[in-house]
Amino acid sequence: MIKKEKEPITQEDSNEITSSDGKIENSKRDIVVPGEIIAKGEDFLPGEGTIRDGEEIVAVRYGLLDKSERLLKIIPMKGVYIPRKGNTIIGMVTDITLNGWFVDINSPYNSFLTIKECSAYVPRGRDLSDY
Repeated sequence: MIKKEKEPITQEDSNEITSSDGKIENSKRDIVVPGEIIAKGEDFLPGEGTIRDGEEIVAVRYGLLDKSERLLKIIPMKGVYIPRKGNTIIGMVTDITLNGWFVDINSPYNSFLTIKECSAYVPRGRDLSDY
């Protein structure tokens, strides 16, 4: 599992959730993505949508982080996603063509990722399933 580093929750933050923007009140919820480290240490318990990996609690689904006492859980995002320009999205490749990938982003719109968007050099005629 790929882990995304972020300032995780510690015991000192027991009434606050630490995010990359700084501390936010417990009543607000932070959006987390799979693989994101949300807490370190043995002070918190993993709940639904999280797992313990050694000393860390890691998110296994996309959603809102909910902290109740010592329990950390993820409230899954529901509904259809409407993409906007500049959004970072998570999707599943459903088909491969000669010049890119069709991606299911759980949206009513079709999504196509062109080979030009790939950060690695792709030689002409190369099998795109390797990327």
